[in-house]
Amino acid sequence: MKIQYHVSLKPYNSFHVDVQADTFVEIVSEDELKGYLATRNPKEKLLVVGDGCNLLFVHDFHGTILKMQNKGIAIVSENDYKYVKSAAGEDWDSFVRYTLENHCYGLENLALIPGKVGSAAVQNIGAYGREACDFIHKVYAIDIQTNKSVVFSNEECKFAYRNSIFKQELKGKYVITAVEFRLYAQPKPYIHYADIKQRVGIDEDVKSEKIYQVVSQIRQEKLPDVETMGNAGSFFKNPIVDTHIYDNLQSRYADLKSFAVSEKQCKLSAAQLIEKCGWKGKTMGKAGVYHKQPLVLINCGNAKGQEILDLAQNIQHDVFEHFGVELEMEVNVI
Repeated sequence: MKIQYHVSLKPYNSFHVDVQADTFVEIVSEDELKGYLATRNPKEKLLVVGDGCNLLFVHDFHGTILKMQNKGIAIVSENDYKYVKSAAGEDWDSFVRYTLENHCYGLENLALIPGKVGSAAVQNIGAYGREACDFIHKVYAIDIQTNKSVVFSNEECKFAYRNSIFKQELKGKYVITAVEFRLYAQPKPYIHYADIKQRVGIDEDVKSEKIYQVVSQIRQEKLPDVETMGNAGSFFKNPIVDTHIYDNLQSRYADLKSFAVSEKQCKLSAAQLIEKCGWKGKTMGKAGVYHKQPLVLINCGNAKGQEILDLAQNIQHDVFEHFGVELEMEVNVI
């Protein structure tokens, strides 16, 4: 366990916002975590982070940042499926590559998403037709208050679109230590997403490794590298609206995109709404909207968290004024 005081969080959040934390603790094992929780001041504010890929710090953090750095991946059982357990501190994309190298299939559509395995369960990350919850079997965690180990089933996690119980009623109450996935023992490529289909065709026998490569290429083409340009990927969720609202909007905007969610609801493209409001490629101070993907807000150089938040709120205002649709932030504002 490593404990530091008055630490700059600039290297620990993907927006590269330069704020400080009073205390910064790195944990490399479950035993270390339990030892730390047993001695910490329960009144002190605690924030658990992975790679900080879904956080926007607006102010200094007066409390403790706890970063899970535990490692380890193993195939724990095999039958019709392969059950793979990963420590929360493993890099997500490295874990996806591990699964493919060991003939465990399903996660290839989630290639190259930045962050840690533990964060993937909190956020229920998703891309190109797949979500983490499609494959998560169990989530292992420690109750911060009681210091006891708890195992959550998929159902108990209450997964939803970019959401889970760990972002709602259990927010800040547990530290995830590991996640177990139920993956296919045989390739089952999911190529229904338009961008993938355009590149691999409709060949149902396309290799999972090929899908991983294609998804990686698409992400590299559309999204800025967090190492060189501060961002958190998609800043907003795609809004879900009733179909009659979409029908009314389409009467005014014939090219408006939608994706069916149910018979009564559909999902709109937040990127398209933002672009139609003229924000693509624009800047406000040192914050901006990425010129290739309007869902991505960027740090153009030493932006403060408040500048990025102000930009996001201006976009939300304009989208609501134009379309009557509220954009919900996917990023957690601290």
